[in-house]
Amino acid sequence: MSQDEFTKLFKYIDDRLNKTEATIATDVASLREEVRQGFDQIAARLDDDDTERAAYEAVANRHDAQIQELANHIGLKLSEVS
Repeated sequence: MSQDEFTKLFKYIDDRLNKTEATIATDVASLREEVRQGFDQIAARLDDDDTERAAYEAVANRHDAQIQELANHIGLKLSEVS
């Protein structure tokens, strides 16, 4: 193999590797962004679920207090169900 052929081959391989590395870097960056967005969506859903759970708990506590107040008003003794 002559020096000229080796240089051409080296340049060809170097160009291919550079293009491959650029493609891989772009793909990895894109995938990383998709994963980050997915985690952000999951975190947002969990936050929404926590907010809803707190609202349901507040309503349930308010209802329990109202039921207890009504029971006391009419003279009923409530017991906890296990």
